[in-house]
Amino acid sequence: MSTYSTFVTPCPVCQRMASFSHSGTNLIECTCGAVLQRKDKQELSTVPVSIVLNKRSGIQPGSKGKWNGRSFTVLGRIYCWFEEAVFNYWTIRWEDDTLGWLGESYGLYYIMETTKVDKYLSVSTLNRSMPGSQVELLDKNEFILNKKQVTFSWEAEGEVFLPFIYTRLTFFDYASPTGEQITIMVGGDDSASPFRVYPVIFDSLSLEGMRQVALPPKTFPCKQCQQPVTILSYPQAQSCVCGNCGTPYSLQNGIDFKKDGHVRTAGAMAIQLGDTGKLRGANYQVVGFTVKEEMNAYHSQWREYTLYNENEGFAFLSEYDGHWIFLKEAAAAPVVLNPNEKKIIVDGRRYDIFNSYNYKVEEAKGEFPNNIFDNQKTTCKEYIHPPFIWIQERDKQEGIRWFEGSHISHRELRNAFPEAILKYAVGVGAVQPGTVNKRKLIIATLIGALAVLLTHFFTTAGNQSKQLFFTNYTFPDTVNTMSVVTGKYVLDKPKSNLKLVIFAPVSNSWFELGATLVNSETGKEYNLEKGVEYYHGVSEGESWAEGSNTENAYFTRVPAGTYFLQMQGTREAGFSGVRDFSVEAIYDVPSNRNLWFALLLFILWPLVKYLYSSYREHERWRNSPYAQYNE
Repeated sequence: MSTYSTFVTPCPVCQRMASFSHSGTNLIECTCGAVLQRKDKQELSTVPVSIVLNKRSGIQPGSKGKWNGRSFTVLGRIYCWFEEAVFNYWTIRWEDDTLGWLGESYGLYYIMETTKVDKYLSVSTLNRSMPGSQVELLDKNEFILNKKQVTFSWEAEGEVFLPFIYTRLTFFDYASPTGEQITIMVGGDDSASPFRVYPVIFDSLSLEGMRQVALPPKTFPCKQCQQPVTILSYPQAQSCVCGNCGTPYSLQNGIDFKKDGHVRTAGAMAIQLGDTGKLRGANYQVVGFTVKEEMNAYHSQWREYTLYNENEGFAFLSEYDGHWIFLKEAAAAPVVLNPNEKKIIVDGRRYDIFNSYNYKVEEAKGEFPNNIFDNQKTTCKEYIHPPFIWIQERDKQEGIRWFEGSHISHRELRNAFPEAILKYAVGVGAVQPGTVNKRKLIIATLIGALAVLLTHFFTTAGNQSKQLFFTNYTFPDTVNTMSVVTGKYVLDKPKSNLKLVIFAPVSNSWFELGATLVNSETGKEYNLEKGVEYYHGVSEGESWAEGSNTENAYFTRVPAGTYFLQMQGTREAGFSGVRDFSVEAIYDVPSNRNLWFALLLFILWPLVKYLYSSYREHERWRNSPYAQYNE
């Protein structure tokens, strides 16, 4: 059933007609600047909130989009000012005429729809809860409170649906390990409304009718040096540093920038403020730079560049020892109920904890989202699966945020920022690629070995293994060397081999056979020599033996033709010499030499790869307090 209904009534302030396009909306912006609330009896009253003056969002009333095959139209928004953050809750009308919300800010986007939860939470219980607390909102599904944000003011634009209207609103953002997200909106002492939240990416919304944002940056005079301080991404950027004297500022109550703490002016930078470049499909401008230091025994320092795009929000380039990581805050992120968890599974990948620390800002320049000068109590945990990384920032007051990142190469950086001055990388970076997946390596090795075996089988299946002769020869008593000549044999393959199996019953002695294969038509000769040795005895009460009575010798790559063999056998002189020997000639036999050589390569290659990969992993984890390798 459609809920579409137009309601038109005069504004109580200016008497101009205010028109609601949907029966479910209850707040509207009048052209006179008043924000009007529709009562149950369709009467209008003013609400003590302002209209949105800072229209920096590209989305606007009238914008259209799609999600999961459903079309929607944007009607209006409430623009919420939180401590250290701002956020838009856009009212959208679906094609079936029902209403929902589109959450948007900092490049994060969410589709939000009203829902119900299985476990009732009173407003007083919600207000007492803190980030990190857990509750079973849905049956047998534990949720963790990621953020608790209270508005100190909010503004309206267009036509809006709100479950209830209070000047002070609180939003509780919950998430579960199974991927569900629920936001509970609270107003007053007894009003709470849950929303099912679906994180989305900007491009998937197919937004049309966007606003052209070309507002001037925010500028204020530095209280220290009186030079102008300019902020391009205000109000999302809520802290900055004077470019002239280095005085740090943070936004207070969404109104004034006040001096906050002390940092050193940034030194040498690989990429300069104001530089623009395309990374991971978006055009970014460098708006900030910091040097951060771990507050622990290591005191490790790294450099971080803040990037900004009006639709994609903020991204970060983090550099340590010449290794770079590209990072963005994630709307769909892991949920870790146990704060001591050493591993997480995301999209089938296992991420191991690599580092845990608190940090402080040592140097800064430019502008930054949130207040970067009060994060000393924020605990960061890094989970890695090279070349990917997840970083959790956890603060008792500010909540839990996740940043998704990946290694970025010097080539990609230079393509984006041609003027960048990149120093050589030292050691192995935390998520530098090159690690071998052992399971995949074993599977690839087995597949390769199987392919070699099958190839060998099919190429040798046609071998004749034809016996040409088997003859026993006896030495005359008076000689130690004897020569024999065989009959003629036709070898019919274009290229093949001839195997000689030589047997001599040697015992603590030796025998040697010299053989020449002669082409009776061309006279071309092929020569070989092969010795047969067998020695044995007893040493210090233990028997030993080496050698054998039988040896194999090969003529290889013999072309077709008629051949005979000239052979000369030589025995060891004296009483221990053999009396006889035998020779068997087998034509066109399968040769396993190439097979064993190929298999050796297939074993040697992954072995070297594994050892090199293990060395790199050892180097990667050398500076981690969670090292998985012993020195």
